[in-house]
Amino acid sequence: MSYLAALQCDAGVPELSFTQVSTFMRFLSILKDDILLCQPHFVPTDAPPPFLPPSVQVFTSKAVDIPYESVQTLWDCLQDDVWALCNTKLSPTEEELFRAHGWSLGLSESSHSYFLVPTLLFQRF
Repeated sequence: MSYLAALQCDAGVPELSFTQVSTFMRFLSILKDDILLCQPHFVPTDAPPPFLPPSVQVFTSKAVDIPYESVQTLWDCLQDDVWALCNTKLSPTEEELFRAHGWSLGLSESSHSYFLVPTLLFQRF
């Protein structure tokens, strides 16, 4: 469901600026691995899980400046759009938000900027 459609049908979705919605989506896209890490093993990885881990909810609430109670509601509305996003480089301001609100929760944008070297896939150790 798109954000605009969610605003029309769900009174629980807070009024947010475009920047807040965009930042919410970018942060959660970058935190996909952290979101999946806390899910049961049978939850598929190619679809968004129904719930966000508490640490991700707290971080998102503080970093995006939205009520904690609204994070899950917003996730319910935007999860498909978030899951379809590719990771992108964060702006310096967004990196600072990770440092200020994520590090104490064990969340970091830098833990997700790794590259798999294709030649390593076929080596025998």
